[in-house]
Amino acid sequence: MKAWAALFLLFAQDKPDDPSAEAILNALRAKVDHAKSIRAYSRSLVTPAGGGDTTELVSGFKLKGKDRWIWEYDWKGMTGSGVPRRMLVQCDGRKITSEGVKDPSLLEDLQPATVAAELRVSLSMAIPSSLAWVPVGLRTPPRPARVSDIKDLGKERVGDREARVIGYTVHLSGTEFDGQVQVKVVVDPAESRILKRDIVMAGAQYQQTFEVFALDEELPDSDFAWQSNRRLARVEVAQLAESARLYSLCTGRHPGSLRDLVRRPETLEADILWPSGGFVLGGELPKDPWGRPFELLAQDGRASIVCRGADGKEGGKGDDEDAVFTLPEASHRALGAPTERLEKYYRARLEAALLAAAVRAYRDAYGELPKKKAALWERAPWMEIWPAGGWLPGGKVPPDPWGDPYRIISDEGSVRVQLRDSKSGLIGVKGLTPDEHRKLEEIGRPRISEVERAALSRLFDRLGDDDSKERDRAHVELKAWGAAILPVLEERLKVEKDPEIAYRLTTLRKGIPARKPAWMTELGIVRISIGRPSSAPGESVGDERLAATALKTLTSAQADFRANDRDNNHVNDFWTGDVAGLYTTLPKGANQMIRLIELDLAAADGAPLDEEALGKLAERQPKAGYWFRAMQKDNAQNPPAEYQQATIAGGAKTHNTSQFGFVCYPAEYGVTGVRTYIANENNTLFWKDTQGEAVLEWPDDATLREWTRSD
Repeated sequence: MKAWAALFLLFAQDKPDDPSAEAILNALRAKVDHAKSIRAYSRSLVTPAGGGDTTELVSGFKLKGKDRWIWEYDWKGMTGSGVPRRMLVQCDGRKITSEGVKDPSLLEDLQPATVAAELRVSLSMAIPSSLAWVPVGLRTPPRPARVSDIKDLGKERVGDREARVIGYTVHLSGTEFDGQVQVKVVVDPAESRILKRDIVMAGAQYQQTFEVFALDEELPDSDFAWQSNRRLARVEVAQLAESARLYSLCTGRHPGSLRDLVRRPETLEADILWPSGGFVLGGELPKDPWGRPFELLAQDGRASIVCRGADGKEGGKGDDEDAVFTLPEASHRALGAPTERLEKYYRARLEAALLAAAVRAYRDAYGELPKKKAALWERAPWMEIWPAGGWLPGGKVPPDPWGDPYRIISDEGSVRVQLRDSKSGLIGVKGLTPDEHRKLEEIGRPRISEVERAALSRLFDRLGDDDSKERDRAHVELKAWGAAILPVLEERLKVEKDPEIAYRLTTLRKGIPARKPAWMTELGIVRISIGRPSSAPGESVGDERLAATALKTLTSAQADFRANDRDNNHVNDFWTGDVAGLYTTLPKGANQMIRLIELDLAAADGAPLDEEALGKLAERQPKAGYWFRAMQKDNAQNPPAEYQQATIAGGAKTHNTSQFGFVCYPAEYGVTGVRTYIANENNTLFWKDTQGEAVLEWPDDATLREWTRSD
């Protein structure tokens, strides 16, 4: 992409209506073009083409010299557009990195100096730079062809400044966005400073007010560095939080201290699985970038991993800012390994997850995936930040439970952690012996001590407190227990005489989804894929929005499937068997699959009917950090109706003539997302924080009120 240096000559092609207006714009352009640094941030009210709800856009950039810059935006209240709500792209002079970019390949051809030049022009002439087109996926942004109709529109008082109002038209060409950009800019001529702008482009209207317009400030180089101790702290907190999550997965409880992650607590029951190396790679707890221990904090039934920043104190800004990662609620259901083969299998699952967390931490620290496994322990000269001991302590990939090193395979766009091919099969529920199944269920039953039962009883009592704030606090603490309290809650409901408490207990029970035990959720192939960077460590808004958009495509595919009888069964019905079937179904008498959805969405099916057939087409992995499932029952019907039905005589129960439901849920709760989304034949999305649990039954009308509509 070439810079728009020739833009200054464009005015010669159309004689301006007012020479004094041209002189003001020329002075502004010259000042912006020669500034050693720029810091410009604005707040815009945006009205879409054709009308509709106005949204707020906060955007801007910092720039120093010819090749260091940060460009970012945040749509306030944006929903359902498919455009990322937040995005940041930055360059330290060497490398362009990003957060929240839906398609990072759009950045591959950008050159640091070219973008810097474009940002200067975008500020002085109100023409979107190449970066501004990235959110909508446009690979070849339009270019300015000429500028015309420069007019002096008078004066305007802005605060204590008397400003000039100038209008002009920019003509764009080169893509489907060919057309005109109408600009009205309010300039302080004394300082050559933009105060406000009104822009009309492709029918959309932007009313822009500059909150920051600063030139030639002293901006330190560290402002533009992707690598920083602050980022390293955030990344290490997220990685340590994954260790704590895996500890909770096995034990059913949060660790009492971070030391519990590397040594088996004496109070831990003997039948609970414990990996030989603990839950931290290398067996040693890491220190934060300033040499201090990380903290484990517990409050209101939740636990968080915390780094207190450079100053070691709570709060702060910049490098002093705290890095915090809140853990999912503990299930109080343990994972055991009653046989040697299960012990090796589950241990492999845990160790692969720890290795994947190391790869993910590397990615989030440097904005790119490791190109080879040795990059996890060999520090390159360009790396400004590096954890003590490296991302993979020991200088080699550890062996799996069968004695062979795990494989860390770098491909274009992803890295896979897996066992050697000879052992890459999976163990499913059907592959368990009856004795293994029975023992796993016994170990996985909720474990609540007498002390915890007493604490729960006191919380139940507080639901009837006269103080509404006290009742709300009790509700929050109880909800943090998640599905683990359901047996105790049911016992209390049977004997509860206070109608107020009984009502609140019933409401609480409806709001807590049942969760499968870890022994069941961890049955699957030992293979984890880590994609290229798309969002900041611990942030997941971009992933959630992409997942919600993907869920909407399933409802569109269903409408096509039913209206056009895509499986040729001579019945206008929906496909309800699974998600992947909307790609892999082979119509009667045809030799080509229906392919109503993208293959990567089919591969994100959390429970495909034919996993072997799907595996021949693509590796199963989440899409946008989410798994997708076909729901099983509609509880909004009276009586509740099964989604999976046979619509032809002797046919499989994989169709429904009038109803369907889909759910998508985070592959890693708290890491790739928090919200669970559902959608049905009404083409409306709802979301709720279900602690990462897949909701397989459409809620009844009363329960649906606890969900939030996502328009």
